[in-house]
Formats: sequence, structure tokens, C-alpha cells
Amino acid sequence: MYKVLKPLIERKIPYAMVFGNHDDEGSLNRAELMDLTNSSNLPYSLSSKGPEDVDGFGNYEIVFKGNDNNKKLIIYMLDSHSYSPTKSFRYDWFKESQKDYVKALESSHKNSLNALRMAFFHIPMIEYRDIYQLDPEQYQGKRLETIVSPNINTHICWKLISVGHDHANDFCFNKDDITLCQGGGCGYGGYGGYGGYLRRIRMFEIDLENNSIASWKRTDNQLDEIVDYYIYNIK
Repeated sequence: MYKVLKPLIERKIPYAMVFGNHDDEGSLNRAELMDLTNSSNLPYSLSSKGPEDVDGFGNYEIVFKGNDNNKKLIIYMLDSHSYSPTKSFRYDWFKESQKDYVKALESSHKNSLNALRMAFFHIPMIEYRDIYQLDPEQYQGKRLETIVSPNINTHICWKLISVGHDHANDFCFNKDDITLCQGGGCGYGGYGGYGGYLRRIRMFEIDLENNSIASWKRTDNQLDEIVDYYIYNIK
């Protein structure tokens, strides 16, 4: 973790993190890991453990204001947990306390109706499976493997969501005016190299003046090349 954060800290780049499903399989649990990475322990960190009465660790929001204070970017960071507590489902899902917490955060921004809202977490929601109904020309990017998500629909969503988890999916598509994105695999510790797939990372550029979000990807063999550039105009 420190090796990942070192280049950000050296460049004085603020950062925030959410947990994947394997992060607490080492010597530290999620609470201890988040204690290490919060703003009081590491410079430029925007990470937070979140309220104690909300399920998981790392449920928080980050608010950025534009030149006009009436224009905001609100980013929700959530703990999508790990494996299901029951044998009938493989992966866990968002709990009621998390949904209530998000509703409370939304209510606190009721005067910011024009704010851009994004959400980042690890395991995709079941809505991501709707891509199966689309032809490749109807979405941007690649779907090279099964969407591995919980089987329970928790009905929690924002205008734009970006997740990880699946190592060789890096698509974006629209569903009911919501944009659902996956970032593709960026690390070398797991599967994902089949089919000539290159490790990559998804980038976002926010334009509060024009109420738009641009996104593209960078691959590890051509760091200066923009892959699948697209602008998502938020209504």
C-alpha cells in the first residue's frame, strides 16, 4: 500500500481509496488499514473510515467546489464489502445502513441540484449485467469476462459509477440516464492477460463549467496514448 501511495505523496497529489474484496486478507483488517491511510496519518489523503454506525469501512464523500461555489462535484466512496455471509450468494451487497447514509448525504446537498455526482466502489452492482443485452457497438470499451456482482439489487445509484473487480472489463454504458463504467485491471498480481489484453487504468476529467465528465484509459505499454475517449454530458 505504501508503495502505491509513495508516488502520489511525492507529487503532492491528493488521493482517496476504497477497499477491494481481497484487501483485508493480510495481517490487518479494514478498520486498521483505513486508520493507516486517513488524513491524520498520511499526507494528501482524503480517505476516511466513515461513520461507525454504517456497515463497512471507507464510506464517505468528497466535495469539490468550482470557481462558482454553486457548482460542485460530489464523489461518494463506498465499501462494497467482500464475500457474501450466506452460501447462496458469492459476493456481498450494500446494506440498509449504507443506503440510509447516502440518502442523508444527498439531503445535505439539497440546495446543490446541479452538482455532478459520481460514485466509486469495487464490486459492480447487479445492474452491470444489463450489458449482456447490448451489442458491442452500444457500449464503449471491452467486455472480456463475466460480470461478477452480487445477486441482490440494492437500488443504489448515481449519475456516473465506476468500479473495478473484473480484471478484463473496461467498458462504459448508459442505463436509464446512469453511466456505468469499469476500469480494467491495472495490477499484475492476478489474472487478466488473456486475449492480448493490456493492463490499464481509467481516467476522468471533470468540467464543472460545462457539467460534463470526460473519461478515457491509459495502457501500460503506451502511457501517452488516450484510449476510448468519451464525454458524458450530465443532464
